[in-house]
Amino acid sequence: MEKECPRVEVLMYLDGELDGEEKEDIENHLKECETCKEHKEFAEALSVIMPTILEPPKEDCPSSLILSLYANECLDKETKRNVDAHILYCDECFKELLVFEKIEEELRSEGRFKEE
Repeated sequence: MEKECPRVEVLMYLDGELDGEEKEDIENHLKECETCKEHKEFAEALSVIMPTILEPPKEDCPSSLILSLYANECLDKETKRNVDAHILYCDECFKELLVFEKIEEELRSEGRFKEE
């Protein structure tokens, strides 16, 4: 491998983050550099298998009521811990939680949120 091999740019190329001349430069480099070509192939293979390794077991999503209670910090410790773990991997529940938090923020700013 040459000293100036563009390893980061190869990854950016794979992610579709390069355009125009940068993309063309990487494509030309990959035609000439066996080490970077191998790096690219390894990264492609890794991107295929990583989701299956990292994907958590499927579980039921918490209800909207549970997410709302979570947003308002009204859950017992065990349920909170379970929701904490779930929202790390579930984009849908995380987005719903953000909506609840946004609604709470708006209600607070309007003085319509009552804490008990």
